[in-house]
Amino acid sequence: MKLKKLLQITLLLVSSMSITLAAPNGQQPVIDDAIMAQMAEQYQDFIEANLKPVINVFQGVGMAWEDIAGAVNTKAIQTKNSAQVINGIRNTRSFLASVTNSAFANVDIANLAYFVKIADAFVSQLEDSVNSGLAEIAELKEPAKLTEADLDPETIIKAVETLSKRFETVQKRAKTAGLTWYNKLARNVEDYVIQPAKKVSLTKYALLGGVTGLIALNYWFHSDHKDTFIQTFAKKFLNRDLNWSFRENLFGWAPHYDAAYNLDTIWHDGGTLIEKVAGSETALKASEAAIKTADIAAHPLSLLGQAEHWIVKQRKGQLPLAEWLVPVALVSYKQELSDFKDFISKHTSRAANFLRGGEYRNKREESALIKTLSDVTFDDIVGKEHAKEIAQKILKYLEDPERFARQNLVPEKGYLLYGPTRTGKSFFAKALAGEIQALMKKMGKPAEEFGFLEITADMITKIGFDRIMAMVAQIAPCVVFIDEIDLLNLQRIGDKNMLGQFLTTLSGITDADPKKQIILLAATNKPENLDFALRQHGRFGKSIFFDLPPLEERAEYIARRLDALALDVQQFDIKKFALETQGCTFEDINAVIKAAFQKSKIVGAVLSQELLEQSFDEEIRNIITKDDKQLTEQEIDIIATNQAALALSFTLLNSADKVAKVTIQPVVEKLKETSIWAEFHDAHSEKQDRLVYGRIFTYKEHDALNLTNASEKMKLAKQYLAGSVAEKLLLGTSNSSYKSWYRKSALNIMQEIAFDGIDPKELPKKRVEELRDKAFQMFQVCEKEVETLLNTNKEALTKLIEALKKHKTLTGSEVEAIIKQ
Repeated sequence: MKLKKLLQITLLLVSSMSITLAAPNGQQPVIDDAIMAQMAEQYQDFIEANLKPVINVFQGVGMAWEDIAGAVNTKAIQTKNSAQVINGIRNTRSFLASVTNSAFANVDIANLAYFVKIADAFVSQLEDSVNSGLAEIAELKEPAKLTEADLDPETIIKAVETLSKRFETVQKRAKTAGLTWYNKLARNVEDYVIQPAKKVSLTKYALLGGVTGLIALNYWFHSDHKDTFIQTFAKKFLNRDLNWSFRENLFGWAPHYDAAYNLDTIWHDGGTLIEKVAGSETALKASEAAIKTADIAAHPLSLLGQAEHWIVKQRKGQLPLAEWLVPVALVSYKQELSDFKDFISKHTSRAANFLRGGEYRNKREESALIKTLSDVTFDDIVGKEHAKEIAQKILKYLEDPERFARQNLVPEKGYLLYGPTRTGKSFFAKALAGEIQALMKKMGKPAEEFGFLEITADMITKIGFDRIMAMVAQIAPCVVFIDEIDLLNLQRIGDKNMLGQFLTTLSGITDADPKKQIILLAATNKPENLDFALRQHGRFGKSIFFDLPPLEERAEYIARRLDALALDVQQFDIKKFALETQGCTFEDINAVIKAAFQKSKIVGAVLSQELLEQSFDEEIRNIITKDDKQLTEQEIDIIATNQAALALSFTLLNSADKVAKVTIQPVVEKLKETSIWAEFHDAHSEKQDRLVYGRIFTYKEHDALNLTNASEKMKLAKQYLAGSVAEKLLLGTSNSSYKSWYRKSALNIMQEIAFDGIDPKELPKKRVEELRDKAFQMFQVCEKEVETLLNTNKEALTKLIEALKKHKTLTGSEVEAIIKQ
C-alpha cells in the first residue's frame, strides 16, 4: 500500500477517533458506539498503561530512521541512490510525526488495538528496509482490520509485548544497517580479540615468551639429559615407559656437527682471504657429509631437526664479515625502513577501516603529499557566488590550457582566501578540487589525475616550502591548499628565509607545463600579516574575500542540513532560526544542529525546534542553564530589573534591533583578543569579564551594515539608561555597580551627537566645553524621557521582572506577549 493512501486512512482515524470492526459475512459492526464508550471508561487505566510502550515504539522507529539518514548522509551507509533513500525516510518520518503528534488524544480500546497494528507496520517497514541493505525504503503495508478478538485485553497485552520485543530486535539490526557479514566479523574480532590484547600488551609478551621458549627448546633439544628427562616425566605422570620410536618421531634427533668445523679458528689462522674462504667451504662440506652419512643415517631427522639443520647450514655458509653488514645495513637504511613501516601502517589501517565498514569508511590515513579525491563540489556551497565566478576562469582554462597559453591568457596560479575565521575558505578549496575532478571525468580522464593536497604550516616549517613544492611538481597536476599561512610569519621583519623561499618558488609556478598544473590556494584571517610582495601577480595574485553569510544563505544552509537528516523542514521555523543566527558562520550553525542532534539521542526524542533553540543557547549564546552560585534576593532583583527594563525599552522604542532572548542566568562572554604585553604593561587596559549575569540578545530583520543615524543613536542611549532608571523607580537604588558602563556608553553617544563627528582635539578648548555641556544636557533629557516611558508601562515592567525571576529566560515573543497583556 502506498504511503499517501495509508496517511489518508490514519488522518481519517485521527479525526473520527472511532474504529470500524470487521465482522464475518459482511454483517454490521460487532460493537456500537455506546458499548465502545463504556469499554473506554472501564479500561482507561489499562489503555494508559499499554499506550506508553506503543508511543515509545513510534518514537523509537523515528529515531532509528533519523540515525540511518545521518549515516547515509555521511556515506557511512552506502546506497545506490542516496537521494531516493533520504526522500523515502523523510516521507516515513513525516507520517510518523503526524501520527505521534495528533493520534493519541482520547484514545479508546479500539484505537489502542489499531495503533498496535500501525506500529507493527512501521516496525515491519524498518525491518524490511534494513534486510534489503537499504537499497530502497520498503513500502508501508496496510494494517489488517480489527476483529472482535483484537479487543480482548489479554490479546492487546500480548500484542504490545510482542511489538516491544520485536522492535528491540529490529532496533539492534538497524544500528548495524549497511554492514556486511565481514564488517560485523571484523568488528567482533577487534572488540573481543585485538583490543583486549592491546590492553594487556599481549603481542609484546607473546613475542617475548615465544623467543624465550625457542631459546629454551633449542638448549633442551641439544641437552645430553633430554632422554632421561623424557623417560622420568613419562614414568611419573603417564605411569609408563616411552619407546624410542615415539621419542624420535616427536622430537627427532639433534644434528651434531664436526668439532673441527670452527669458523673462528679458520679465520684467525694465517693465510689469504681466498685460502680462508676455501677452508670454510671445505669444512662445511665435510660437516655436511658427516651429518648425512652418520647422524642422519642412524637417526632420521624430524621436522624440528631438519629446520635446525637448514638454519645452521645457511649460517655456516656465510662469511663472518657478512654478519657485521646486517647492523650496518639497518643503520644505513633507517629512513627507508621508517618509510616502509609508514607505508605498511597506512595500508593496514585502510584495510582495517574497509573491513570495519560503516563510519570507518570515511576515515583517511593518507600522507599529506598523496593526492586525494574531494567529495564536495560547488553544489555543496551555499552562496559565495563571487568566489565561484573567479573559479570558473580556472575551470575554463583547464578544459584547454594550451589554447589560453598561446594567447597569454593564463589565469593566476595562486589565490589568497581571506576573511573571518570559519567562513568556508577551506571548504571552498576542497570544492574547487572537486569541480576540477568532475571536469576531468567529463573530459574522459580519471578524476584521480587532478588531486587535492592540504599542506600545514608545520610541514612547511619542518621540510621547507621549496622542497615541498619540488615534490608537488612530481605528482602534478593538483590543487594545493595551505591553511593559516599567516602562522609562517612571512614578513621582512619576520622569517626572511621562509619569505625568500615563497617568493622564489611561487615565481616559478607560472612557468609550469600546461599539463602539470599546480593551483595554489592559501587561507588566512589576517592578510595584513603577509608581505606585500607575496600578494603580487604571479604569486598570490588574486585575493578572494569570504564574509559571514547573509540571512538568505543562512536560511538555505539550515534547510539543507535539516533536509540531509531526512527531517521535514516544514516542522521548523527556519526563518526565525536564520534571523537569530546573525553574525554566525555556517560552521557555527552546523555545530548547533549537531549538538541538538546529539541531545535528541540523549533525551530519546526526535530533533525539534525546541532542541535547536536550546543548543543555540548553549553553543552560541553560551547561556549557563545550571549555576552553582546562590545569589541573594537583592542581587536577583537588580539583575532582573535591569534586563527587564532593557527588553521593554527595545520593544517599545521600536528599535532596529529586535529582542531574540533575555536572560538573568550567567553568560560566558566572548573575550576580545589581546596580547600578553598589553595585559601586563598597559595601565589603561581593562580586564574583561569572562562570566556575566544577565544579557539581552537581539537580531535585525534584514542584513545591515550597522550604519546608524542620530535618531537610532538616541534610541540606543535610552536603552542603555533603562536599567539604572528602572532600579531607581522600583528598587529605590541609584547607579548600582551592575553594568555601570551602560551609563558611560549613553553619555558617549550624546557626545558623538553633540560633536557631530568632529574630533574634540580639532576644536578650541572653549568650544569643546560648550559641546560637552550640551551633551550632558541631552543626557539628562534622555534620562527623563526613559523615566516617563517606564512609568507609563510600569505594570508591564513589573510583569517582565516577575517572569524573568520565575523562568530565568524569556524569548522575544514571550516578552511581547507580556507587554500586550
